[in-house]
Amino acid sequence: MAAPRTIRQIRCPICLSPLSRRPPRPVLLDEAGNRQPFVPTNPRDPVLTRAEEMSAFQICDGDGSVDAHHLPLRYAHYGEPLVVGVIGAGATGKTTLLAAMIGSLLTASQTNRLPLQVDALDLRLHTNFMSRYVNRLLVQREVLSITRVGSVELADALRVHSPATGRDHAVVFFDVAGEQLENAERQNRFISAMNALIFVVDGEELSHRRSQRGAQTAGDAAFEVVLNRLAQVHGYTPNGFLRLPSALVVAKSDLLRFYSDPDLDRWFSYGDAEEFDLSTCEEESRDVYRLLFQRGHGYLRGAEKFLRSSLHFASATGTAPDDSNRYAAEGFGPRRTLKPLLSVFQMAGVLG
Repeated sequence: MAAPRTIRQIRCPICLSPLSRRPPRPVLLDEAGNRQPFVPTNPRDPVLTRAEEMSAFQICDGDGSVDAHHLPLRYAHYGEPLVVGVIGAGATGKTTLLAAMIGSLLTASQTNRLPLQVDALDLRLHTNFMSRYVNRLLVQREVLSITRVGSVELADALRVHSPATGRDHAVVFFDVAGEQLENAERQNRFISAMNALIFVVDGEELSHRRSQRGAQTAGDAAFEVVLNRLAQVHGYTPNGFLRLPSALVVAKSDLLRFYSDPDLDRWFSYGDAEEFDLSTCEEESRDVYRLLFQRGHGYLRGAEKFLRSSLHFASATGTAPDDSNRYAAEGFGPRRTLKPLLSVFQMAGVLG
């Protein structure tokens, strides 16, 4: 394949239509999704206007193959956004992991444990994600429902400010049903807009592969569809890698600890401070690679095809749910969920 080509023009992450260089058409949406023009209360007050713009959207008319849809008004305001795709088959725990990741990111930022300032890029979208997923998981300890196949929408949109670079970055997340990711139809063009990947492997599935024949080749069909699309859009380096940053996460890794794996146990024995130490990513990646090579080599394509990648153990909840579809308070909490996201941020230049 030809050498990689850089895509500089900012495009809609849903339909891939180029976003016009003209000022976007700002609108507000009511509870029913109806539009009304956005008019600042006082255009001469920039502080008030910026605050009001957090609840406004811009319209993307698409290219005729999809209905008109909405993006955060400031989606393209900070340069090319970081579009993070959370990739995996159905029921792997993608939504639960993403909710734990974003919840951990916000907590670390608010408590000054992280040299990043994080807030909403799209206030309505972010508030919805927090109430439907993050708070239900981390505060109410509820089991989140599986993402259903349906229309493609952004899961959350954040503005991340890095004091190290002095820059703001728009960071948006896609969390789409695994069954939809496996579909190679045209409506999945949004995959081509992703410029960072988090691949999710189900640790519960791996726990059943301890001695099964065929574990060496087991993989994820969603991984393959995404990799094929990205290869067509971005091309390979001369050595055959994709340049995009990626992290591969073995979710529900706590379930694998019952097999007394000394390497896995070691990572979960560290205190919370280790999660912020990215100098250990190479060592952790080695241990995850060894585990997957033994129990499901096909999953490794989520790391092996990328020039920059890291591999991680994580548990979004730390415990299993009870019969009432809630997690018990004892032992509950995200473990090692922030590190994969920080690794992607570092590879993408967000951390500086």
